[in-house]
Amino acid sequence: RVSGDEDRLDAARAGAMSDAIGKLLHPGSVAVIGASEDPAKFNGAPIRNLTRFGFPGDIYPVNPGRTEVQGLKCYPSLSEIPGTVDTAIIAVPAASALGVLRECVAAGIEAITIVSSGFGEAAAGHEGQVRARELERILSDSDVRLLGPNTVGVVNLLDSYVPRAVHNHHEPGDLTAGSVALISQSGACGNIVFNRAQSNGVGVGLSLSTGDQADLDVWDMCDAVLADGRFGVVMTIVETLGELDKLEAVAARARARASRSSCSRSASP
Repeated sequence: RVSGDEDRLDAARAGAMSDAIGKLLHPGSVAVIGASEDPAKFNGAPIRNLTRFGFPGDIYPVNPGRTEVQGLKCYPSLSEIPGTVDTAIIAVPAASALGVLRECVAAGIEAITIVSSGFGEAAAGHEGQVRARELERILSDSDVRLLGPNTVGVVNLLDSYVPRAVHNHHEPGDLTAGSVALISQSGACGNIVFNRAQSNGVGVGLSLSTGDQADLDVWDMCDAVLADGRFGVVMTIVETLGELDKLEAVAARARARASRSSCSRSASP
């Protein structure tokens, strides 16, 4: 293949990744699979947060054992949903999560979050290691971009999209949707920083945790945030640096953006 063809292929792949991450962060519709009536549970909190924060898109709870969840019509399966699903949040036990993921792939959903833990972390034991390897195989055979597993998910105040799987954050009226983004591998650490920043007047408009990073990692998400002109500051909390070339690329992009911003301010009358 000539180099021009390779460049076009790389650009197409980058564009597909950008589109999928965009749907992860600000979709027009979301399916919550395993949705529960109890907002205190990890599979009930996403519905509660989406409605409390006024998500303007379509919310599709999916649970074969219910016809309604928290006042919303509930669907027995993905195939029963009447509209297009931009992104899916898988909030079922780990033993069932891979089957649900395959259903999402078959339905053509390319932006997915797995809230469930039990995929390779030490406490998951041998079964978790097996699940982690199978998850890797599914991802390698599909175009899915995955946040997680073992993540509490996203708080996107700028777009009123908060499908977070817990609700130990401040009330909607006490939060400021500012130009700061917080990308954390750890959900617990990220939440502490998010709440303290908000309490001290720092408007964190986007906060998310990448969890076990089976696919998308902190640097992928930082790169996506840097492409969004609404953010002027990106904070990170990392447990492992991962691929250093990705870190270097993100740092270079951030430096270039800062330089352009500085030049723009200097040129202003």
